[in-house]
Amino acid sequence: MSAQSVEGETDSGQDPPAAPLTWAWCPLVSLEFAGSGHLDSLGILLLLLALLALPGGRASVWSALGAAVKFLPLCVLSWIGTGRAPGRRVLLAAGALALLALSYLPFLLLEGGGRGFAAGLHEFGARWESASLVYRWVEPWVREHLGAGLGFEETRLRARILVGLAWVALAGAAVLRRRDAWSGAGAILGALLVLSPTLHPWYVLWMLPFLARQPSLSWSWLAAGAALFYWPLSGWKSHGEWIEPLWIWWLVAPPFAALWIRERIAAARA
Repeated sequence: MSAQSVEGETDSGQDPPAAPLTWAWCPLVSLEFAGSGHLDSLGILLLLLALLALPGGRASVWSALGAAVKFLPLCVLSWIGTGRAPGRRVLLAAGALALLALSYLPFLLLEGGGRGFAAGLHEFGARWESASLVYRWVEPWVREHLGAGLGFEETRLRARILVGLAWVALAGAAVLRRRDAWSGAGAILGALLVLSPTLHPWYVLWMLPFLARQPSLSWSWLAAGAALFYWPLSGWKSHGEWIEPLWIWWLVAPPFAALWIRERIAAARA
């Protein structure tokens, strides 16, 4: 099997026999899930179950349950019910969203009801930034060229809207152009990780199911280099400041981009 990008389709449509080793041998899995207990492991499991259940209706259930952990498993919605009548596909997608909404109902029983329900998501989307690959260059550009007369918060919001629109465009292209769910979902998640203002090391592990199915040097490099994002941890413990040295980005991001471009060129020529 040729080593294409994780967003590319497999040659045979079957997983290679050694695919589980991608998960078992990745040090980030032990560090982030066994060591740190991040719940992304459950979300990734449910995303994988949804992908394996496609195009059947059970994928609606798995994607909804996965989205109850983190919203990322919703990336498979466009491929649920592929080959069925359009109305049936819409119904299956709506069922997944309804089940997701139902999973949030118990929170309304808490004191205060639904107040502040989306506060955490808003705080994450509007303020957080860590180890970003692309966004770190977007916000300064927006501040210089589009931020005249704007305050810091307004400039940051404009920069996030810009990368958000870029991701929506890429996700839309994946939905329209990619018939294979693995290929499309991998492209959507990969674009989100690359453009996101926040890229914690354990976020990269969402790509491991796709990496196991289709080898990729670029995503393997990012998974291997993501542990460097913890470099500022000792300074934070001693001084209370999280200062990320710029050399980490230069060591991780440009090689990742170069390898990804090389894979895309190889896939186009195949």
